[in-house]
Amino acid sequence: MGLRFYVLFVLCIVAQQGLFAQNNAYQFSHLDISDGLSHNQVNCIYKDSKGFMWFGTMSGLNRYDGYTFKVFKHDDNDTNSINDDYIESISDGPENKLWVLTRHGLSIYDPATEQFNNNISAVLKSLKLPDTAINRIKKDSRGNFWFLYGNSGTYKYDPIVKQTYHYSHSATSLPSLFSNNVTDLNEDAKGNIWFLYNTGNMEMLDVKSVKITYRTNLLSKAFGSKIRFYSFMIDRDNGIWLYNSGVDQGVYYFDPLKDTYRYIAKETAGTTLKSNIINNIVQADDGLIWIATDHGGINVLDKSDFKITYLLNREDDTKSLRQNSVILYKDNSGIMWAGTFKEGISYYHKNIISFPLYRHFASDQNSLNFEDVDKFAEDEHGNLWIGTNGA
Repeated sequence: MGLRFYVLFVLCIVAQQGLFAQNNAYQFSHLDISDGLSHNQVNCIYKDSKGFMWFGTMSGLNRYDGYTFKVFKHDDNDTNSINDDYIESISDGPENKLWVLTRHGLSIYDPATEQFNNNISAVLKSLKLPDTAINRIKKDSRGNFWFLYGNSGTYKYDPIVKQTYHYSHSATSLPSLFSNNVTDLNEDAKGNIWFLYNTGNMEMLDVKSVKITYRTNLLSKAFGSKIRFYSFMIDRDNGIWLYNSGVDQGVYYFDPLKDTYRYIAKETAGTTLKSNIINNIVQADDGLIWIATDHGGINVLDKSDFKITYLLNREDDTKSLRQNSVILYKDNSGIMWAGTFKEGISYYHKNIISFPLYRHFASDQNSLNFEDVDKFAEDEHGNLWIGTNGA
C-alpha cells in the first residue's frame, strides 16, 4: 500500500510540473579541433559531388571524408596553394571545381590535382565574365552557374554549350532586370529563377519564355526601400524566407500566391525568435524551417502552425548544439550541419542518434527531475507518465 501511494504521489508531482521542455528529439554529434578540424570557427560548409564535406574556417580549408580531415592552408613558397587561410565561402563551379572565397579573393580548387589556381583573371576571361569582385555563385538544377556582381546584374554560364548570358537593367538585356544590384538569386520548385535586389524588390524569371513574369515591391515597402545586402531561401512550397545576414532585422516570410508577408522576430506575438540576427535559413527534409541565428541558437519553425522549437546549447548536455551562434547547411542525405562561431561543428540526422536520452539537466528545470526511473504508465490520451525513485 505504501509503495503504491509513493508511485502515485510521484506521478502527481510530474503532472504538476508539466511535460519536459528539453528537445531530446534533436541530439547532435560534434566535430572540432580534437578530431582534426583546423580551427573551431566555421564560416561556411559545402558537400561536393564525390561526397566530401568541406568546412571553411578562419584558419584553413578542411576536407572531411567521414573519418579524417585534410587541411589546405596558404604556403608562401607554393603558388598552387590557397591564397589565404581565412575562408568566407565555398561554391560549386564549372568543371567540378570549387570556387573558394577568402579575405584575399577567389582561389579555384581542382580536385584532380588537389591544387589551387589563383590566376582568377584568366579563368573569368575564359568564361566571358567581368574581372571584378563576385558576390555570389549559384548553381541551378539544369547545371547552369549564376555569377552575381555588385552593380552589373548577373551572368549565367551554360557549361553544355559553353555560353555566357548577361542579365542587367538595360535596353539591350532580354529581359531587362529591375536593377543591376542583385544581392541574391534562387530557384523555385518549378525551375523559375528569382532575383532579389538591394532595395528588397523581387522578380521571377520564367526560364522557358525567358521573360520576367512576376514582380513585387511589397517587401521593399516593408523595408522602407533601405539599401541592404538581402538574402533569401525558397522552400518547397515556393514560400520565400527573406533576411539580412548579420543585421538585427528578423525574418520576413512572403507568400507569392497570396502576395502577403509575415514578419517574425523577437518582438512578434505568437511566433518569437530567440535572436533577430539571422545568419542563414535552411529547410530540412521533413519540411521544417531551420533558422540559424547569432546568439539565439537554431530556431526550428513549423509552417503548419508557425510554432518554433529552440535548439540551444546546454553546458551540461554533450548532445546539445555546441554554441548558439551558428550557420547551417543541409546535405543531399538530409544531414543538418551547423558551423559554430568558436566551438566547431554540430550535426544532426534523426537516424544518427536513434535513441534520444531523457535525463536530468541542472540547467533545465523542466528536464527529468531524477534519473532513477522505476515506472512508466500511459494515460488515455497517449501521454507517458514517468515515476522515479526520488524527486
